[in-house]
Amino acid sequence: MNWYKIAQYKEPPEWDFPEAEHDYNPNWDYEINENPDKNMIKIVDDIVYRVNNKLMPEIGMGKIKIAYIKEDNNILAKYVYGTAPYPVIVINLEAIESGSIEYDVNIGTAIETTIIHELAHAIQDWMNIEMDEEEAEEFARHYNYFREIYNFWE
Repeated sequence: MNWYKIAQYKEPPEWDFPEAEHDYNPNWDYEINENPDKNMIKIVDDIVYRVNNKLMPEIGMGKIKIAYIKEDNNILAKYVYGTAPYPVIVINLEAIESGSIEYDVNIGTAIETTIIHELAHAIQDWMNIEMDEEEAEEFARHYNYFREIYNFWE
């Protein structure tokens, strides 16, 4: 729990974590994108629904929460350290869209891979494993190709 942070914003109901040991609100650290693209939100919602209802129970974690942020285009997404096992992931849809165009990748695949990559960092945090970008990439790649969990923590 980030006890040192002072809640300066009214927390919307979607940031209620009834079972979590944290009360993190992305407004504390990030500029929130109040008007993300509605078509991309639909894609994210579909992915998060699948992740929360299939992948998260298999891993043994609580549901992920997503916040849309305004950041520079070098940041696609970030797992908010300390929020596992109810991970908060902030994503920059504009940067993901730019990357998907640049690398000719379907936007849904780009968003899903990014979320799964950040989920790997949440697992690393939760399991008290050193943060490892290659491990997170392999976790995302394996899930994307095979729809199976790559258990790097075992």
